[in-house]
Amino acid sequence: EAYEKIVHDGATHIAPPAAPHIIRIFTLSKSLGMAGWRVGYMLFPSSLSVGMEKIQDAIPSHATVASQELGLAALKLVAPGGTFCGWVEEQVEALRPCRSAMWNAVQSSGAIRADGAFYFLVPLPEAWRVNLKTEAEALRILAEDYRVLVLPGSAFGASGHFRMSYGSLPNELCFSAAERIKNGLEFLSFCQP
Repeated sequence: EAYEKIVHDGATHIAPPAAPHIIRIFTLSKSLGMAGWRVGYMLFPSSLSVGMEKIQDAIPSHATVASQELGLAALKLVAPGGTFCGWVEEQVEALRPCRSAMWNAVQSSGAIRADGAFYFLVPLPEAWRVNLKTEAEALRILAEDYRVLVLPGSAFGASGHFRMSYGSLPNELCFSAAERIKNGLEFLSFCQP
């Protein structure tokens, strides 16, 4: 449930109901912008406690106490009645101009726009795929020639696509980045073997 709080256009996150077979995993990296602190938590049925303790004991690396304390404090601050209640929603709303610009740059490519998260999954142009050119080569061109860094779709089970994030891109940089990604996709569309 990493993106539970990052929803757009009136969408709402729907959590699965509590059940004996449901484990819910949360990360503060996404939901509270605490990337790098490596802290999150799980909700699970008490019937799984013994098994969960075994798993936890076998993990060689854990969130530091400082990360855990910071995560707890952040959760309290954004909770209803907390000092920063509504902060996450304000941050998501602030993404709207960049999200819109990026979507306008890639929508004609057949990109996938989810109601949650802060990225789009964008297919490489058909001409690129038909000519058996690689994702890696496309990403290299986008990075070197168009100054846009994206992730290979194959890392997310979507070979022939790339994942484009707009979550940490300030609006003042977003609009030129959107133009560059649009130009890069146009170039890839006309590439020949």
